Amino acid sequence: MKHTNRRAIAVLMLMAVLCISLGGCQMLEDKPLWKQLVEQQYNRFKPRLDYMVEKYGEEFTMTEYGTVFSVEHPDWYFNVDYKEYAQCYLDNYIVFLRKDEIQQIMHQLLSSLIGDCLVFVGPSWYAPASSTKDTTAEELLTAAANGESICFSVYCYTSKGSKEKDQDMERLIQAVMEKGYGMSLALIYTTDEVIRQATEKKHEDIIGDRQYYWFSSAWITETCNWSNIEWERGEL
Repeated sequence: MKHTNRRAIAVLMLMAVLCISLGGCQMLEDKPLWKQLVEQQYNRFKPRLDYMVEKYGEEFTMTEYGTVFSVEHPDWYFNVDYKEYAQCYLDNYIVFLRKDEIQQIMHQLLSSLIGDCLVFVGPSWYAPASSTKDTTAEELLTAAANGESICFSVYCYTSKGSKEKDQDMERLIQAVMEKGYGMSLALIYTTDEVIRQATEKKHEDIIGDRQYYWFSSAWITETCNWSNIEWERGEL
């Protein structure tokens, strides 16, 4: 009798499992194939979204293609991804958060050497893996000089004459290195008219259109040799 009861219980459990399984399959079949694929792709990238929410304690959204957006700053196109070489997720959202502070620090430094100028900061690549929502502008400025990857570029526009452009670039590079900062630094000589057009969103397009007199850039990390500064001449 006991064996019969056990068999009956086993049969009931098996039927329950089959019902659940068939019900789940039916639910999947009720969804169009394209929708199932979209959900699978979204779930594949969801760890990126979870990582950003946990790290910054802010509200983020994500497309099915894995692009993460800040709800508060939807126009910020930052990077976030899992990197095998670091064995963790990396992002550069903190550079966007500290961009205005970095810009202010760099404008003060560069204008003291070159005079009136316009300075923009462009976040790039990834911030150090150790960065948090509390990482300061100064810590980001010194990261690349301490062996980390460069995570932003600085663009300095000036309408002063380019006669001493080599000396100007040398002074800027030396000042940056003496501060212990690391970045990609671009110095652009152009006209007042072009500078007036160089808004934060448009200034890189101006470089791309070659609307400048002279342009040079330096990759400043732990060491930098500025004896081979190269200049490109643009056509206005």
